[in-house]
Amino acid sequence: MILYKNNRDGTFSDITRQAGLDKLPSNWPTSAVWFDYDNDGKLDLFLCNYLLFETGDGKYATCGDNRLGRNFYCVPRVFNPTSSLLFHNRGDGTFALASAGTDIEKSKGKALGVVATDINNDGLMDLFVANDTVQNFLFMNRGPAGAGGKWKWEEIALAAEVGYGENGQARSGMGVDAADFDNDGWQDLFVSNIDQEMFSLYKNNKDETFRDVAHPNNIAQATRQMSGWGLKFFDYDNDGNVDLILANGHPDDMIEQYSEQIKYQMPMLLFHQENGRMRNVSAEAGSVFQKRLSGRGLAVGDFNNDGLIDVVVATNGGAPLLLKNNSPAGNHWLGVQLTGTSCNRDAVGAKITWSAGGVTRSRLRNGAGSYLSSHDPREVLGLGKASGIDILEIRWPAPSKRVERVTKLPVDRYVRIEEGKGIVG
Repeated sequence: MILYKNNRDGTFSDITRQAGLDKLPSNWPTSAVWFDYDNDGKLDLFLCNYLLFETGDGKYATCGDNRLGRNFYCVPRVFNPTSSLLFHNRGDGTFALASAGTDIEKSKGKALGVVATDINNDGLMDLFVANDTVQNFLFMNRGPAGAGGKWKWEEIALAAEVGYGENGQARSGMGVDAADFDNDGWQDLFVSNIDQEMFSLYKNNKDETFRDVAHPNNIAQATRQMSGWGLKFFDYDNDGNVDLILANGHPDDMIEQYSEQIKYQMPMLLFHQENGRMRNVSAEAGSVFQKRLSGRGLAVGDFNNDGLIDVVVATNGGAPLLLKNNSPAGNHWLGVQLTGTSCNRDAVGAKITWSAGGVTRSRLRNGAGSYLSSHDPREVLGLGKASGIDILEIRWPAPSKRVERVTKLPVDRYVRIEEGKGIVG
């Protein structure tokens, strides 16, 4: 792992050693997330570890195919699981390992994706981790645990019904995200898996449990033969409702030699939310959704600042794809860049609520999500046909917990809101 410091002049410096992150266990780091788990106003770091790649004596696990006489893709089951890592930001440019002795250290997994979100609305950011061939983890942030700055994390994925598939078997979790897709004020979860396992859309039951609603939303059926990686909840047409995009591709480049149905390259999928249900609109979303890819990472951002969120997809062994959003004009929007002062500067954990045209919606500023990707930090709030915003409320995360209301807002443009100062640009 390498930590690069932004020098604010278009260059970066490698500060891994100075930050105390140069002596990590020799595992296989994958996704990471910045979030403030202890609400001290400084961003902490969670690092997913995939598996124990070394088998001992400096050797590595390999696989071979007697028919072809060469090494080939190793299924993850041949490797041993390992622990992910949590680091506390000391505030002086260095980090301290904070997962020792916690459920994070005790939970051995094969982590590929992570999202930081607040599952139970207690103001503390939790972690949902997608694991490959072993159960997923849901680490609940339980707050301080005694003296010395210790923190309690409770792993509850089994009880929350997000650890395994409906048949009780572990799946091949890869991409993850969180959002309040049904606008009930509670964060829901999504995880992508390998073909035949289907993907899961977990509705929050508001009691630290979830219900998989992928079937009634036609997601399970559409993903039965898909292997999913990067994904994102986002409102691509600014109607105010949360939509969903998925990047797909099988991990085994030899899959077509022993499967007639499953292909190595797979098309992306796009779901549009209509009346509280997801509809597969891939067939009408443009020719790129008919193209087969070995999709992996996926990130969203408005690269041309037109208020329509665009998408970039990383492909395995190929050039990335930049997808320009050409959704029809007509819906209005407001782009918001939040800047914390007493809370963490990126305002991860802030709750944004906006009212427009008689409809009130909210969004939590989550951390990370997707797979090995990072998104545009700006939030684009869809207004639908409403020509203005009645009120915008921001509940800044601790330590301030300030509630700030902004009126007389413009539409169809970006604004920067600084904690305690309102619109500053």
